[in-house]
Amino acid sequence: MRSVLPELTTAESMLLYIGIMSGSSLDGIDVALVAIAATATKTDPLSVELMASCCVPFPTDLVNLLQQLSQPGHNEIDLM
Repeated sequence: MRSVLPELTTAESMLLYIGIMSGSSLDGIDVALVAIAATATKTDPLSVELMASCCVPFPTDLVNLLQQLSQPGHNEIDLM
């Protein structure tokens, strides 16, 4: 499997990543900022630290539309 992370070569190498996702609860978008750094140990070559996170709630109208789209039927495309 090919790694999606760039190779880190020194203990000072640190990269910031932003992750964005929405789960099946349809409550909103979760956002996380993490710092990933190379470490000096072979048993734990990466250090991952959560720097910040937040949840941005979906508006009620969008939640209702997404719930309608998740129901089986023949006309989901008409709701978009």
